[in-house]
Amino acid sequence: MLNAAAAALFAIGYAWRAGDHVALDKTRWGQLALSAIAVAFLLAATWLGGKLTYYHGIRVTGQAGHQDGASCRR
Repeated sequence: MLNAAAAALFAIGYAWRAGDHVALDKTRWGQLALSAIAVAFLLAATWLGGKLTYYHGIRVTGQAGHQDGASCRR
């Protein structure tokens, strides 16, 4: 969900910058803030993914021996 939101924010930022990148010499503060928020979403998604993997032990596994595709360390 966070990755999809970040991708959407980056797409919005790209569309916003696409029309005026030649006319302006510098990036507007709103565009910079939008990119910063999208990067924050990506950092949060990375942190949550690492927490799932290393703290909770949830990983993608092969098909052999696992019915639901995930394992949990107990």
